[in-house]
Amino acid sequence: MAGPWYTKGAGGTTGAGTYRGFYIASTTWAIGDIVVPTVAYATAAAKKYVYKCTTAGAGATEPTWVYTTPDTSTTTDSAAVFTCMLCDDWTHASTRPDYLATNLLAAGEYLYSENVSYPVTAAATLTFAGAINNPCYWISTADTTNMPPTSVAIGATIDASATSGISVTLAGKALVYGVHLQSGGSTGGANLEIANTDESSLQLENCTFTIANNSSLSIIRLGQSTTSNAIVKSYNCTWKLGNHTGQTMRTQCAWMSVNDIFQITTAMPSTYFSVAGFTGIINMIGGDLSLITSTLIAGSSVAYATFNFAQCKLGSGVAVLATQTGPAHCEAWLYDCAVGDTHYEFAHYNYLGNTTITAAIYMSGTDGASYNAADAKHAWKVTGVNGTYATPYVSPWINKYNEAVAAVTPRLEILRDGSTTAYNDNQVWGEFSYKGTTGFTTATIVSDRCGLVATPAAQAASALGAADWAGETTPWYGKLEPTATITPAEIGDIAARVCVAGAIAVYVNPKILGT
Repeated sequence: MAGPWYTKGAGGTTGAGTYRGFYIASTTWAIGDIVVPTVAYATAAAKKYVYKCTTAGAGATEPTWVYTTPDTSTTTDSAAVFTCMLCDDWTHASTRPDYLATNLLAAGEYLYSENVSYPVTAAATLTFAGAINNPCYWISTADTTNMPPTSVAIGATIDASATSGISVTLAGKALVYGVHLQSGGSTGGANLEIANTDESSLQLENCTFTIANNSSLSIIRLGQSTTSNAIVKSYNCTWKLGNHTGQTMRTQCAWMSVNDIFQITTAMPSTYFSVAGFTGIINMIGGDLSLITSTLIAGSSVAYATFNFAQCKLGSGVAVLATQTGPAHCEAWLYDCAVGDTHYEFAHYNYLGNTTITAAIYMSGTDGASYNAADAKHAWKVTGVNGTYATPYVSPWINKYNEAVAAVTPRLEILRDGSTTAYNDNQVWGEFSYKGTTGFTTATIVSDRCGLVATPAAQAASALGAADWAGETTPWYGKLEPTATITPAEIGDIAARVCVAGAIAVYVNPKILGT
């Protein structure tokens, strides 16, 4: 078998030669009527075909379908006779995409589905038997004339919303376009399970995924708790949770999201994204998260995940990361993400602390860091939460390209707001990286942290002061720099970052000076 294969919506009239849908007992059939097996008679092999009435007559009860030789094998239903047919044209299209996806398609084959609703009343599973280098293709189309179709259209919908407690599963290796998966409705728990088999690899384009119920038990799950060997790539997709604060979108595999939209039905979920079991890296660019005004990422005690958000639209007042139970759990990076028309935001959050951008307190003058061509200034606010001397919160790196192979003393200008007392070198310190080995790219790392058996001492006061900063109140002005000059042996970046122990905050000019 090679396909392509086809599905169309159910409809027509029995006994008129136009019917397409499930078998119906005690029905008078006409030549041309097409049936698919009901659940009770739908063996894996029987699901691959439709059965076309080729001898008209009155039927009785659903027979055991014969499919030994497609387009030839016949099944007798009292006075009516049905011939087993391949679903390889629009005339003999099935009404069940899930039947064909799981039981018929082989690697590299195409399934074209008319962009209509395909209601299901029992759990529906679509597992595509493609390969990483030869996936299957499932495409929604309005073109039911050409074979294969010459255009695509969104809207082919696996719709379980009329039945409570019905989950829909999509897995395997496939590119899926324009499809809508909708879980069971009402009050019963029902999930959308995406890429929940080992080594699943799904590319989803212009698809929609909807939880259609108000159960606290329902989730959209990417991946499976027993394995992390799956990846989902979604482009221009819409993800929609149902009407309960306890629902969530749970990531348990690698996920790359591009220009996706994230929605709710009515009730705002307490946390939109959660993790469990095996989780990896979630990369999202261009996502519309503006409807989420609670918390983006749930607290976790059982899994680690890194969420990277780039150029995403955020909801007003949203909290990025819920409290985590330890440093080995979720963290989040945000690059140029904002609620409104600001274009310089950057942030990092984890259990130990966070780094955010502020334009309220900053270093002015030519040495102050700018975020636009108009030379508007900003600073990093590095905040410790649960860090200690042994496991501090560590900010992202600040980089400066260097071509000099001579002794330098790089430094970061810092500020403590609301107190003139200096931070000690066991509370705040810097780490500096440079290429210190001739002939190699190997980084050499030095710091001004208090020694393990040394007595903590105040960090060095800065030569800069009130004339060089803006927005501060009764501050201490300090600097972080290596305890001795460094001599790069090769050209390349000099980098610096700030380490914070304890629940304290320090403002950092994110620009390496002194080189």
